[in-house]
Amino acid sequence: MSLQSFTIGGLEERTEPSASPISTFGATGLAPAVTCARRWGRNISAGTSLRLVYQKIGPDQATAVAGDLGVGFDGWLPGFRAGAALTNMGGGVRFVDQSYPLPSRLRLGAGYDLMGGLLSVSGDMVKPRHRPLVACLGAEGFLMGRLSIRAGYKGGLSDAGGRAGLSGGLGARVGGYGVDYAAFSRGVLGLAHQFSLSYRPGVAAGARAERAISAELQRRARVTAESFHRQGLSQMRSGQPDQALASFDLALVWDPDYSEAAQSLGEARAIIEDREAGRHLASGLAAYSEGRLIDAIADFGRVLEIRPEHLGAREWLQKASDGLVATSPITGAAADSTARTIDRHLRTGTVLLAAKKYSRAVEEWGKVLVIDPEHATARSSISRAKALQQQAVEAALSRAEQLGRQGRWPAALAQVNRAMALDPGSDAAAARLREMAPSLKAYADTVADRGAGLFRKGMYGQAEAELRLALSLDRDNRTAAEYLSRVASQRSKAAASEIADLYLKGISAYTQEDYAQAVEYWQRVVQLDPGHANARRNLERAREKLKIIGQ
Repeated sequence: MSLQSFTIGGLEERTEPSASPISTFGATGLAPAVTCARRWGRNISAGTSLRLVYQKIGPDQATAVAGDLGVGFDGWLPGFRAGAALTNMGGGVRFVDQSYPLPSRLRLGAGYDLMGGLLSVSGDMVKPRHRPLVACLGAEGFLMGRLSIRAGYKGGLSDAGGRAGLSGGLGARVGGYGVDYAAFSRGVLGLAHQFSLSYRPGVAAGARAERAISAELQRRARVTAESFHRQGLSQMRSGQPDQALASFDLALVWDPDYSEAAQSLGEARAIIEDREAGRHLASGLAAYSEGRLIDAIADFGRVLEIRPEHLGAREWLQKASDGLVATSPITGAAADSTARTIDRHLRTGTVLLAAKKYSRAVEEWGKVLVIDPEHATARSSISRAKALQQQAVEAALSRAEQLGRQGRWPAALAQVNRAMALDPGSDAAAARLREMAPSLKAYADTVADRGAGLFRKGMYGQAEAELRLALSLDRDNRTAAEYLSRVASQRSKAAASEIADLYLKGISAYTQEDYAQAVEYWQRVVQLDPGHANARRNLERAREKLKIIGQ
């Protein structure tokens, strides 16, 4: 809905050439309108407008009904749009005993957004009824997402000063309400002023509605968190600490302030860490006693990864490292400095192996072979490290294949990336990525289309999260790139309901182990609402998960 007004003052009344006018008078126009529009497919939109036209010139006045039809096209190039419109269609305007047709026009135009949507330029070709074709140019800049500054030029007008057709204006938006002002030269008619008030129903929720949304989200979050906490306690009593850990983790995702769940999670984690540390310590001791020093080093390193303060594992790691070095006699007449260099490379390799940095460990031991190509310990260490590396890569690729069968492509890609991080030269990981490429592209297309649909609905925050996910899966996705450029100009236009939806979508992604997508959603929440403490905490939780899986 909108209301436009138009005023011109200081018009002079004459019936014949004279030095002084008979009188002066003004002209006024009002046009309340109702407009509706919708999307048709991905790139086409159409709309119509119906308005009542009221005009007054001096003491005389008239009314008429007018309509507009328009169609728009976008999506061909990022930031580009084009359109066509028929405006002011309808009957005539009758003043006293004379009737005049409405100023119907056919308009064809195009526009382009620059600087991420902060500046928009456009041009139109306009064909008025019974008048020559004219050109129009315009530009609009946006400040703080609420204010607009405009400038333009309309052809077909002339005056002595050459300023005819120039215009400038300001606009402001608060929620669904807008006010606009324009001043423009009308040629021989002088300077004109135009004011416009508009309202878009449903754009801005009131403060009461926003508080209700927040309260409902908190209520749902606490109820769900308590349910997961009870489930976790039951699993703990049944001797299932791994399942309980996952339940407590989800409870804290729903309600990061849930102190009881945080305490329970700590207890479950301690049980699991004790169990895993004990298992790897026992495995390491067995390997050490059997002379399998590389396997012992890997196991003791895993214990220290779980429990960095574990003194026993640290001591045994040192013994295994010493034992590895002690079994590496220097052949020939090697100098003491050469022996020290070999010792250093062997020890550095053991530290890297304990940290699961297999490629770097192999590289360090390879330096020993440069010095002494027949060094048996370095050769056996490299062989065993490569075997452990291969096992880790195969486990990650197996998990990726399983996730792919479930259609969870972001998580599958994370596992392939993990395999590549474990072994940057892995042919198997590269082959798996090539096999996944068509599925990743198809999934990215689906996500990008979903993001574009959310953008068209005005849900800019959710749109950005989906579009960024699409680009992370397919860097060449044109739809995602195009709509992301449009999102930049809409960053401040998210209502409380959309922020709540984004937050919940992040929880849903986290629950499905799509941690990268959860990060995208919660990052957008924090951008829109920097004070959203729960989103910040969950963002760190999801990032920690990504670190664990090596993404």
